[in-house]
Amino acid sequence: MPNMNHSNPDPLVPSLDHWAMPFSNQLATIKGLGAWFGSGFDPARPLTRTEFARVLAQCFDLPRPWGTFVPEFPDVARQDQAAIAQAVSMGFLTGYPDNTFRPQAVLKRFEVLEALVRGLGLSPGNPAVLRAFRDYVQIPSTVMGAIAAATQHHLVVTQPQVDLRPLQRITWGEMAAFLHQALVLQRELPVLAAPGLVDPLPYLPTFTDVQNHWAKPFIQAIANLGYIHGSAQGQFFPDQPLNRAQFALWI
Repeated sequence: MPNMNHSNPDPLVPSLDHWAMPFSNQLATIKGLGAWFGSGFDPARPLTRTEFARVLAQCFDLPRPWGTFVPEFPDVARQDQAAIAQAVSMGFLTGYPDNTFRPQAVLKRFEVLEALVRGLGLSPGNPAVLRAFRDYVQIPSTVMGAIAAATQHHLVVTQPQVDLRPLQRITWGEMAAFLHQALVLQRELPVLAAPGLVDPLPYLPTFTDVQNHWAKPFIQAIANLGYIHGSAQGQFFPDQPLNRAQFALWI
């Protein structure tokens, strides 16, 4: 169980030899989350919905989406109600149709990625990017857009890199890596060069007229995030003049 002494966050034990240690270290030292990712951190332990809600409530302070209704879940302990309500109000987590939260249910890997995409307000991604994973057929069809978005926005870190293992129970170490990348996207943590970060670019389409253009990596990167689009014929016209109205539409 993680050290819950929030007044004295400790960095990770340096001798802990786990691939997620660099991500956990930054969460502990830079974000001040040593209570979760400090000396009592167990990267192999499964993650429950309540635990994830408490971490999210401490990590993020995002505006509540307009019209969000947060029900009172009858199966949530009093001491966890505030954190769960905050995680739900920010859009990360939801309850079940029977009005329960199931606080002790263990989360799966795809559920954590889907929650981060939903809370960060990311648009559905290009399903073509899911070919980065050897086991992409295991991804539930209802969340393919969310998992694609997570991949395109560099939230996915996995060992081994070729397998997503979407239906597998997530561990604290895996959650730490996903969470770290979400905070990088929010510009709250620095980029970390670590093994296991999935590169989406080789699996996404590119424009036919930029193959040998000096700006290809920049064009492809912002196109893959959905900010720019080419013609119906798959061309971008990289050297064509851009007027003010077109630029305004982009931004």
